Order: sequence, then C-alpha cells, then structure tokens
Amino acid sequence: MRWAFLLIVFLSHLALPVVSGVAMNGGRENSNLEFTAPDEVYVHQNETVSTYVTVHNKADQNQAFTIEPLSLPNELSVVGLPKTEVLVPNHLKQMAFGIQADVNAPFQNYTVSFSITSDLDATVNETVVMEVHVVPWSNLNFGVDDFIAFTVDELVRTSVAVNLTNNATQSDDVTFNLYTSSNWNWGWDMVNTNGPEAYITMAPDTLSYVYLWVDIPAVVDGAPLAGTGPRFTLSAVSGLDKAVSTWNFDLLMNEKRNVSIDEIETSTEVAPNQDVRVNAVVRNVGNTPNTLNITLQGLTASGEPLSSMGPADRFNDSGWVVALFGGLEGVVLQPNQSRVIEIGFLAPNEFQGEMHVELQVFASGAKANTMTARTVAVINRTSSATLTYEASGCQAINPNQTCDVTFSVENTGNSYNSFLLRDGGTSDGFTLKLPSETLLLQPNEIKTFTTATIQASPVAMAFTLGESTIQILDDTGSVVDEVSVSTKVAPVISWSFRNVEEQVNAKGRLSIAMEVRNEGNAVDGLIVQLQSSHSVDMGFIPPDIAVYEE
Repeated sequence: MRWAFLLIVFLSHLALPVVSGVAMNGGRENSNLEFTAPDEVYVHQNETVSTYVTVHNKADQNQAFTIEPLSLPNELSVVGLPKTEVLVPNHLKQMAFGIQADVNAPFQNYTVSFSITSDLDATVNETVVMEVHVVPWSNLNFGVDDFIAFTVDELVRTSVAVNLTNNATQSDDVTFNLYTSSNWNWGWDMVNTNGPEAYITMAPDTLSYVYLWVDIPAVVDGAPLAGTGPRFTLSAVSGLDKAVSTWNFDLLMNEKRNVSIDEIETSTEVAPNQDVRVNAVVRNVGNTPNTLNITLQGLTASGEPLSSMGPADRFNDSGWVVALFGGLEGVVLQPNQSRVIEIGFLAPNEFQGEMHVELQVFASGAKANTMTARTVAVINRTSSATLTYEASGCQAINPNQTCDVTFSVENTGNSYNSFLLRDGGTSDGFTLKLPSETLLLQPNEIKTFTTATIQASPVAMAFTLGESTIQILDDTGSVVDEVSVSTKVAPVISWSFRNVEEQVNAKGRLSIAMEVRNEGNAVDGLIVQLQSSHSVDMGFIPPDIAVYEE
C-alpha cells in the first residue's frame, strides 16, 4: 500500500506543469532537518505549476514535517498546502505542491516564502524563499520535423542550418545549446555566442536561422561504420518562460572504401633454383564489407616498374618466377578484418641475383586509394660439403707398399657444386696419391672419388706413425671440409747369415764363425742355441758389440 501511495503522489504532481529553472535553495540544515528547494519558479497567467521542497529527516526517530505558506502576494495562490509528511530516520521526501497565477497577474517577479515545522522539535521553523516569475507564453517552433538524418563524408566540415519561428506575441531572447554523446568537434556559425551557447533575439511572428557546423572525423580501422553516426540535439530555450524546444538530427557516415598493408617482410633470401614465400597482412580499413584487389608489380633494382609487364598475380622475368598465393579477389572482408597473403619467389639456377617486387592493394571501388609495399628476394648461395673416408690397411703398411683410401663427398650447400681433393699435408716417410678428378654434385647428393693410396717409404722403420690431411675444395677453390687419415708402418722381420767359416786348431777344437745381419725394418734380436749330436764341451763367443744375456 505504501508503494501505491508514493506512485499516486508522484503522478499527481506530474499532472501539473513542472517548475522551470535549475537554481536551488542550497542545503540549509539543522541537527534534525535538512531541506532543498528551487530558487525560481516560472508560471503563466491562469496556470498552475508544480514545485517542491525536499526534506531530510536527520533525527534518529520518526519525524513529521509540515509545509505551509508564509508570505504570498495576492496575484498568486498555492495548491496543496499545508502538507504534512512523516519520515522515518535518515529518509528524504519530496513534498510537491502547486503555485497558481491569477488570470490578470502582471508580468513581473514575486517573492514567496514557506515555513517548515517539525512535530519533534517545536523550535524548528525553517523558511523557504522562492522567486516566482509570472511570464507570457513562449511559442518557439523549429521549421522541420523533430528528427532528420544526414549522410556525411569523412574529413568534411558539415554545415547545418535550421529555421526557428517565434509564434509568440512578445519578443524572445532565445538561447541555443547542442548536445551529443560523441566527441565530434562542432561549433556555431552565428554572431552572438558564449562558449557552447549561441543567442538571438526574435521579434513576434518572425523566422530566424540557426547555423552550426560539425567536423566529420576520418574513418579509422573501419569505424564509424557506414550508415552509423551520432545523434545531435539542438535545443532552443525561451528567455520568456524557459520553455525548451528541441530538434534532433543524426550524421550518418557515407561509405568509405580503403585498405592497409599492415605487415610485410621487406626482404628474404632464396637458394639458387629454390623457392621461398614472403608473408603480408592486408586489412579492410573501410567502413563497409568489401573485397580487395591484390596484384604484384616487378621492379628494377632502382625501383622503376619493369617495362615488359604491368601489375599481375604472376609473372616471369630473367629466370625468376613470382606469384601471389592466397590473393583471391572474391574473399569478402568485414570492416577492420585482415587476411594473410603470400608472395612466392622461384629463383633461377644462378649463384647471384635479386628480384624486387611491389605489392599493390586497393579496396574494390577505390582504386585511387591503392596501397603499396615493396619486398626483395636475394639469391644467397651457400657452399659447404662433408668429406668422409674408408681406409684399408693403413695401420700396417709394409715399407714401399701402399694402403687404399676411398673418399666420399656430400654436397650440403644449397646449389650444385664441383668438388676436388687436395693434399693438405702428409707426414714424412709417407706419400699420398689422390685422384685428379672433379665431381659435380647437386644439393644433398653424395658421390665417391676414385681410390686414393698412401705409400710407406722403402726405408721406413717399423711402427712409424704418420698422418695425411685431405681437403675438399669447391668450385671457388675454397676449402669446405677436411679429414685426417692416420698411418703406421708394419714391422718386417728378416735375418741373414753370411760368411760362415770353420776352423780346427792344433788341439782339435772346432771353431765356427759367421756374420748375422738384420735385414728387417725393426730393431730386433736373436736367441742363439748350440746343439751337438755328441756330448762335448761347447761355448758361444758373442761379438764385442753384441748385447746379450748369459
């Protein structure tokens, strides 16, 4: 029931014209009461307008407030007072009532006052003072419908003019204001202005124009969308009775077709006879869904277009093949939507060179807004190889004999190449013989050279260690890899017995002498044994230089 009561009270003072003017009696208060009320009220002859006093119960118990007229001129009367309302602690109440002007009340200002008393404290007697203006009727009318929409283009200062007629019987000082929720820049094209307001004085039954302008911003990242834009409200406030007339208009963006190239790799490297792709990100920055026209233009090293061709999605030049991937023109992009495209380069089978390309993109219907970005593909030849070998018998080479070594090479570069073996250094006592052939290999291909040999010197001592470094050269003569083959001379055991002499002395002692020679290549020794078929005394007389054990 309480809600129903509040609703009835609210509707009852809505049935009266609402008080004009925004000045307020400012927040006077005592320990139990605080109130606010309008400072000014505008009323016409023979009219009742609604006004109010808002009271705040600051006590800690229920309090009944009563409002009643205190001072009222004869030309004015009050409706709905006295009035009493009970407020619970810390609650507010807007107590509405009406002020009525007599049918013949002069057009002038009147001071009225009201008292506020409390049943809780007899000493409470607050006074509310209002200035009541009895004014003639205003009658301002805009000359167009209440709402209209204009289509505008970006970056254009748009001028707006609308006529206003004063249909009242008296001259009116009109104040104009413009309201919008946007941050679009605007201003007045009028003589009398003061900050955001403009002014004119209109005689009765006259027509005047209101002139203003709005700066239309650029379409950025697809916004504002086509067909959308902010609403503006133009208000005309009468100087007679503060009545407000309004006119609304919308500024709707026209279609803007545009594109941007957000990202592109400015350069890339490609191997001879190989292909590579460059990524680019293109975006519809217009404010309407659209497709994109994407082409490639070949350029000279100085940046001039190739004379032999125009923009295309694929072209050939000087052995190069350049093509666009993912550039289908039928793909519709929403405003601010992007897509990734690829520019493919197939390089000729050459060791150096470059291809310059310009990416050209425009939104369908807006070729004049073509966006461009450039990239270049440069041939980068890398020459490298891996040399391996298999050796047979190189850890036991007899003097004046050879071992076999088989070398294989793998082309680990990015283009075809020719490879040749070279002796990078062989230890003394060994001789390296390499094949003289040159092998041509494609990338990642492996080939084997004719067998190479390493020969030990005829006088090489047994267990002599050696090493041969073999280098692999590319077609520029550069060493791209090398390996080392270790070698060792095998021991050869060979003894000879020469110049055997037998002699019997006078005592019948048999002496046998001989020459023993180490014909091998290793430091060696002999175990000498004497044997006889008869039991006789025997002995061994070693040479003076011999090293022996008894």
